[in-house]
Amino acid sequence: MKRGFGGASGASIAALALLWAISFGAAGCYDSENCAETFSCEPPPASPPPCAGDPATTPAKEECGVFVARHGDDARAGTRQEPVRTLQHAVQKALLEGKPHVYACAEDFHEAVRLPSGVEIWGGRACEREDWAFLGADHPTVVAPPAGRVPVRVHAHGAVLSDLFSSDPRSLLFGVRVVAADAIEPGGSSIALIVTDDAEVEVRWSEIFAGNGAPGAPGEDAPLDVAEPGARGNHGAAACSEDLVDGALPAVTLCPDGSASIGGRGGFGDRDAGGGGENGAVIERDPALAPLVGGQGGKGVAGTDACGAGEAGQDGAAGASGEGGEQKAARASAEGWHGAWGEAGTPGTIGRGGGGGGGTRGRGVCASTEPQGGASGGSGGGGGCGGRGGGAGQAGGSSIGILTVGAEVVVEHSWIAVGMGGDGGRGGRGQAGGYGWPGGIGGAAGMNDRGQVEYACEGGHGGRGGPGGGGGGGLGGYSLAVARVHGGIDLKESTFVALDEVGRGGASGGSDPRLGRGDDGLAQEIWSLEQLIEPPR
Repeated sequence: MKRGFGGASGASIAALALLWAISFGAAGCYDSENCAETFSCEPPPASPPPCAGDPATTPAKEECGVFVARHGDDARAGTRQEPVRTLQHAVQKALLEGKPHVYACAEDFHEAVRLPSGVEIWGGRACEREDWAFLGADHPTVVAPPAGRVPVRVHAHGAVLSDLFSSDPRSLLFGVRVVAADAIEPGGSSIALIVTDDAEVEVRWSEIFAGNGAPGAPGEDAPLDVAEPGARGNHGAAACSEDLVDGALPAVTLCPDGSASIGGRGGFGDRDAGGGGENGAVIERDPALAPLVGGQGGKGVAGTDACGAGEAGQDGAAGASGEGGEQKAARASAEGWHGAWGEAGTPGTIGRGGGGGGGTRGRGVCASTEPQGGASGGSGGGGGCGGRGGGAGQAGGSSIGILTVGAEVVVEHSWIAVGMGGDGGRGGRGQAGGYGWPGGIGGAAGMNDRGQVEYACEGGHGGRGGPGGGGGGGLGGYSLAVARVHGGIDLKESTFVALDEVGRGGASGGSDPRLGRGDDGLAQEIWSLEQLIEPPR
């Protein structure tokens, strides 16, 4: 038996035809006048927004955008025949008029642009032609402001563009070459594109070029002259000048940081014995700290023992070298890149004062008609002040193609090329500590058997101040295609990335170059920091 419609009745064929018609109507019955009777009508497909389309092929429409050319004038209407002159004015005009596009000539614009989400720059246009057609990726619109400025910043905007054009909050850079100049300020970075504030941007058929980061400034060197010297010890008084001859007064060194070094007082001179000298001391910068003992005071004459000289005070401690800038301390924010500086060196401590010299007795030296006191000892010399620390080396500037902070960025069919990171600044050199001064000599104690003048004992020499520590070197600059802070970045396979050399870490200002050297920078396609941490001010 042949299978087919031949064996079916007319009623069956009619029923099949009805079913086919209903099925056809369900698939697209908006063209049928009767689909409403079967409750199977669907709305026609939504027509695309009048301003949507591929920037490479879609005609430039005056109702969809503002036209900008170097020969234009910002007082004009922004049409094909009357373009405005600056990109920033075109962007603001498009935003105010609810137009999603800026049609930009394939020319150089030496200005920086702030682009709100939802506004697109369609670059590379042939503005000498009536249709302002796209010339191709090899004829881009160039955005190249002077050094020190970020060429393009994209940020979210509260205003919503007219629903007539687009409900897409994304911005688009198409046919645009963004060029950041080499940084010239010490430690300055060259960043081509910054995207912040939950903005969304797509970079397509464009070029993102960042220049070289600038070297960091060196830390300030402490003064070349040695720090303030100690105070000279005072001399003791001669025998037979008083019945009790007081020891020489303490010598006191006062340093700019508030610390003080005290030479011990000299021992007194009495008729039958000499007093011992007092110990030297140091009063720290922090008045809450107890004074530190310096050189021991010398003993005075007692019995057959001669007097003793005061001991020298100890030298001050050297200041610590500052730490170098570390990679882990690098930060980025909407303000830009924040490399890690080194730390300043700490100052050296003051030298301790020398001990006072011992005194002598007056018996057998002084005539009966004279006062009977012996000669007093000289006071210890004051210690020298500690040297100042060297300043911190500044971080080298970085070269960054795209910095995105809390935003979403997609890059395709584009080129990101960045320059070299700047070297970190060296740390400043510390200052040499001040010299301690000698103690005072003892007073004249009489003549010996050989006819020579003898003296009470001298005070000890003050200690030298410790040298200041060298400053730490700054972190070297980075060479980054993208620096991302808790946002999204999608570099498509069609995107070409070129990195350059990193900046070297700055040398330490201390005597040992291994201590306090800054870390070298990094070269990466994508550097990420998951949490925004505000850098120190």
